[in-house]
Amino acid sequence: MNLRVVGGMLGAGWLFLAASGGAAPIEKHAGVVTAIDARQITISEMGPWRGPETKPVNHTFRLTPATKIVRVERTPEGSQGWPWSYASRPLGLSDLLPGDYVTVTAEPDGRRGVAVEVEAVALDQSR
Repeated sequence: MNLRVVGGMLGAGWLFLAASGGAAPIEKHAGVVTAIDARQITISEMGPWRGPETKPVNHTFRLTPATKIVRVERTPEGSQGWPWSYASRPLGLSDLLPGDYVTVTAEPDGRRGVAVEVEAVALDQSR
């Protein structure tokens, strides 16, 4: 491979890393909903693991109008050509209830992160 091409690829890689260096890290938290209202969601998450004394930790995330809320479930059709894979469908905030198991994708912002997406797992097929 030409030395100029390799140098150009390395330079482009460094520019990409430098440009993404200031972006806020994305966090994922999974647990059971303990409280929810129009402004925030609180979940109880197990961890970090510290042996037999480990206890659930509560995390509260701010909800915004841009927060995407979905229900994920296995379907025969699946998604993206994979039968029986997980598919998601939009979910209203009022459909989330304490006791639901969720994964919250959040951007850190002080003590409470901002929820970018809330994925609720369909455990009860009647809902």
